[in-house]
Amino acid sequence: MENDDPHGHHIIYKGAFSRSPKMRAALGRSRSVVGAYGIDPVNDVEALMWAPNRAHSIENAEAVAKKLEEAHKKLESQGVDPKSECGKLAMIAELKRIGAEVFTP
Repeated sequence: MENDDPHGHHIIYKGAFSRSPKMRAALGRSRSVVGAYGIDPVNDVEALMWAPNRAHSIENAEAVAKKLEEAHKKLESQGVDPKSECGKLAMIAELKRIGAEVFTP
């Protein structure tokens, strides 16, 4: 894998980011979406991926939030129940796709 110091990376960053209101806002949006599907963005292995260490930016956090909100709207329009196992699996697939889009070159 050709990444700058690749590591197990949280697609939705962990941490409070108390000094960055924009980061907190983006992460809050993302956590709200995945939380509705019963996904723990810190402890669920499905919320991790290999990514370069340099990827922890506000722009990436905002991109993840926007794409998760779009994925939620899409699943909702298809009648997917966020509380169902099917809904959780569908959002996990979206989360992985979004992680690959945002964090891999």
